[in-house]
Amino acid sequence: MQVTAIRAVQGIKAAMEAAGLKRTSRYAGAEIAGWIETNRLGSTGFSIRPMEDGRLHWHVVLSGKPHLQYSSYRQVSGDDTVTLHEPVNPERLFGQLRDVFEGMGLTPREIRVGGWQGMWDDDVDYNVVTDYPAWLGTYDPANRTAEAENGVTLRAAVVRPRPSDVDAPPCRANLPVYVVDGEVYLTRESVDAIAKAASDHNRVIEQLSDRGRRMQAAAKCSEAELAGDGTFRYRVMGRYGLHETSQKPTAIVNHWGDEVIVWKAPHGMMQPVEPFATVSTREVCRQEREVCR
Repeated sequence: MQVTAIRAVQGIKAAMEAAGLKRTSRYAGAEIAGWIETNRLGSTGFSIRPMEDGRLHWHVVLSGKPHLQYSSYRQVSGDDTVTLHEPVNPERLFGQLRDVFEGMGLTPREIRVGGWQGMWDDDVDYNVVTDYPAWLGTYDPANRTAEAENGVTLRAAVVRPRPSDVDAPPCRANLPVYVVDGEVYLTRESVDAIAKAASDHNRVIEQLSDRGRRMQAAAKCSEAELAGDGTFRYRVMGRYGLHETSQKPTAIVNHWGDEVIVWKAPHGMMQPVEPFATVSTREVCRQEREVCR
């Protein structure tokens, strides 16, 4: 089964992070774009475009300062003076990037520096040219979501912010979920992330003063954990009182024919977003015409 470009660049990004080549900036500029048009200009995040000779042009982004030497200089424009920075040796990371791509079954034919951010953050862009692997799907700049015949779709989701019928733990990351016939199912990665968010939140509240604890009591998530028998237990205060649920693990078959263990998400807890797009909880509220509190 071939994979989509979205999945491919996610794999490259994950492999880069595992190799220490992480992007830490909170500014835009490293979106998961997948396939892009051949003539698109500007920042393209993690993307792939086909070349005229049949090869592929991959674009990736990382934070340079943990790995590279930098120089600073001042730029004068009229009455304004700004201090800029730039990496002096960005080619130093070619070898590590080559290892990342080769680990994904790709042979880099060319690696070039694509540019860098000189002011707001330390983003450094790289362009990598490879052959077209047999495991990658057909060029589709619309990046349509892969969906199996049984209606199982891999999506990204965020924990739904207030107001909702469940006051969920404050987990702001995009989490991988499966949508099966309209129902959201949590992956193991998502279950672990939600449980950790609840635990961390409760620990912070316990460290508050008595007055602060009383003020935050409504936000406390009393339980979100994966028990030893594999049950996902979820106990939290909702709009209409205490909300308790427990979900046994179940198996589904995903788009690639793999059997995956998942847990049905508590009702009202998750909000699917565009596949693997970067979205904030405030944006989810805006989409629902609700106001974050």
